[in-house]
Amino acid sequence: MAANRRQRIRVSWRDVATQFISAGFMLLLALQQAISAYGSPVGVLCLVTVAALNVVAALYLRSRGVVLTPQAAVVKGVRTTLVPWSQVQAVLRQRWLMTDVVVLLTLDKSLRLRAPTAWFGFGDDEYERDYHRIGQWWLAHRGDAWVPLRPEAPPAAPAG
Repeated sequence: MAANRRQRIRVSWRDVATQFISAGFMLLLALQQAISAYGSPVGVLCLVTVAALNVVAALYLRSRGVVLTPQAAVVKGVRTTLVPWSQVQAVLRQRWLMTDVVVLLTLDKSLRLRAPTAWFGFGDDEYERDYHRIGQWWLAHRGDAWVPLRPEAPPAAPAG
């Protein structure tokens, strides 16, 4: 790992391929509607529109992910979030909607990353590699002045 180079972790090809496959099915349905005696032009137009939206979603997904810099993790999503390594308290793995994701636990919030992910066991090797890369990057760049400021486990809620 080069200490001063930026590293980018993008959304998996599986997520992008899912959108393209969905667009293909929509186009097949549109074709079936177009050649069917009972098909309507409005139905064909709707299916082609949904297919086009799936292609746009696939291209948008490719721009999402996380960029590791020596100073911070740059999380690219709907909006770009800059998370300085000195504020990160832990790099955790979490199961969310049957998908393994990486979570950055900061001083005031937890931030779920869009990449890397693994779902239903697909992409486990890639996920593990990128999860460890993010963790090692954090350990190497959090700085000598870093101290844990947040307990690892939240206090138990009072009974009653």
